[in-house]
Amino acid sequence: MRKTGITIAAVLLGMTILTPKAEGTIGTAGITLDFNKDGTTDRNDWEELREFVRTYKMETEEGTQFARQEAPATINLVINDDYGSRQKTGYDINVSGVSEYYLPTVGLSTGIRNQNPFGTCWAFGTMSSLESNLLLKENGEPGVVNPAAEKLDLSNAKADPNLSELYHAYMNYSIAKGSQEGEGSSVLEEGDNARFMLGGFASTSQQLLTSWNGPLTEEMEPYEPARADDEGGDVYELRNPEADETAVPAAHVQKFIYLNSPAILKPDLDRKIYVWSGYDAQAVEYMKQALVKYGALMLSYAADTSRPGESGDGSYFNYANWAQYDDREAMELNHMVSIVGWNDSYPKENFKAEDNELPPGDGAFLVKNSWGSFDYFYNRNGDRLLDVLNEYKGTEYEQTINRMYNYGIPDEKGHGSGYFWLSYYDHSMISVAALEADDASDGFDYDHNYQYDLARQIAVEEVSLPTDNEETRTANVFTAEGREELRAVSVYAPQAECEAEIRVIGLTDENTDFASGTILAEQTVSLPEKGFHTVVLDTPVLLEPGMRFAVDEKVVSEHEGRKIAWLNLEHILRSELQTTDNLGELKLKVVSNPGETYAYVHDGDGYVWTDVETLNRETDAAMVFEFGNAYIKAYTCDVHLTGPDTTAPAKPVNYVPLYIAALVILGTIVYLMITNRDNQ
Repeated sequence: MRKTGITIAAVLLGMTILTPKAEGTIGTAGITLDFNKDGTTDRNDWEELREFVRTYKMETEEGTQFARQEAPATINLVINDDYGSRQKTGYDINVSGVSEYYLPTVGLSTGIRNQNPFGTCWAFGTMSSLESNLLLKENGEPGVVNPAAEKLDLSNAKADPNLSELYHAYMNYSIAKGSQEGEGSSVLEEGDNARFMLGGFASTSQQLLTSWNGPLTEEMEPYEPARADDEGGDVYELRNPEADETAVPAAHVQKFIYLNSPAILKPDLDRKIYVWSGYDAQAVEYMKQALVKYGALMLSYAADTSRPGESGDGSYFNYANWAQYDDREAMELNHMVSIVGWNDSYPKENFKAEDNELPPGDGAFLVKNSWGSFDYFYNRNGDRLLDVLNEYKGTEYEQTINRMYNYGIPDEKGHGSGYFWLSYYDHSMISVAALEADDASDGFDYDHNYQYDLARQIAVEEVSLPTDNEETRTANVFTAEGREELRAVSVYAPQAECEAEIRVIGLTDENTDFASGTILAEQTVSLPEKGFHTVVLDTPVLLEPGMRFAVDEKVVSEHEGRKIAWLNLEHILRSELQTTDNLGELKLKVVSNPGETYAYVHDGDGYVWTDVETLNRETDAAMVFEFGNAYIKAYTCDVHLTGPDTTAPAKPVNYVPLYIAALVILGTIVYLMITNRDNQ
């Protein structure tokens, strides 16, 4: 609802805008971190976390630590361990009586692909989920159980849409251009296919896709990168970089959410490992509902091998039945796939392998892998397939190609299908994710994406910062490039069951003092799912070229019986803390320019609006993190009005000149009346 003439200063408890403390520091800024478990948050916690990061090692001579995950992944669990709210509400989709369900049967997922020779499983898992969502929106009914899908038939998986995994993987390790130039994640040395071997997570896909950087089609960027020789070795590059610059994405991802995993993992800081700590049966039901609503789900887990064609030892994977149940307390998370179905009655006996026990019960997810299949090779080679396979006989690659060719549950012809079964009770499942996209084929919902948050976190799930209060907020200030209508904004929910207060504020041309602006739109929304959301505004806002406007958000959730707010800002490890031990061959950077982002935080005495530069200089958290922009995007459509405007006014109305003019006129009238009386 639009309110004219009410300043945001009045709304925000009357606090002075953009006035950091003149002396001292902002201290904790309300961010909660009890690293030393003494029941409080103070500078000591941040000093100890800094030392933890400085000495963090993904791998040692004795073996892997923290499942060989980069430091931010472990920091996420350390900071958010007590805030990991499990999703309490599912979807209004009844799957209780659906014992089997398979997306390939009804053509709502795409066929098997092959990531060989790169470590790009995460890109394949993401594109599989995105392709499935597009198919569901075009040919199915999102959220409606299809009875035809209750019988397994792997022959109906679709060839299209076919989106480019290569482009997605390449751009993840590319730095931004434009106003945020230099921001992003890059490889330290570009040789030896480095950017295609580093891996990734659902969270990195989220940040890339929601910025509308792709996806492109396989036709535009096939999984056969260009190669050039230099001193660094073989460098694999995009084939069409100039065309990619102006290419229209095949879709706009407008929602990217994270679901509960059936396996509950927690960090054991003393042993430097992730530990399985329980099973969440409700998570299985929510995953089923989400699969019906969104399509294929992304999933990270501990695979028997980490690359296609490698020989597994069968410790936790039954190759006779193509079924995995990993029951270890701790394991290395090394692979990402997509879930395309389920079977409640899949026998638990089929999971028995060399070193595991039987799972507690029946039931399995149908998993689509990216390690090849018979159909994959046949579709590429046709009747020449046998000749191609014979070319590898007697070579060191013979066993590798045979494993990829025969991988997976036998299809109706007895050939390797590329799919396998994963027990509901597997201990290694983590980072279950789903997305929702706007297809380019029928025109996009929005023309422009105003944004600054282009950095990528290298973590299994997004690192989020809880505070000890319910007033912390963040805001991004944008300038309209044309005559447009602001129709939606993004909100990031750091955990399940959040609530967000959103305000759009029109600003004057002279400064960024929110108190001089006018609230043009405001609303409150509930966000039951953790992750990235697009919120359509109840009241669209008309923007004129050059108009400056802010999107201000407060995101809160329940914790221990009270509401707490989240500091939704980009944050990466400080540059001096980034090492090959804790980040591998990566370099992370954030760029936040003056006037882009502000945060409303507690400085120990009260709440103040402050800028990113001050946060990076005066908060305890700056010992570990470098802050960037707010996780806020603004979506607009071009406007070509042919009738009267029906949206909120483009600029805030300044009533002061009107008041002065009215006073002058009133004074003149009074003066004339008195003069006229004296003359009579």
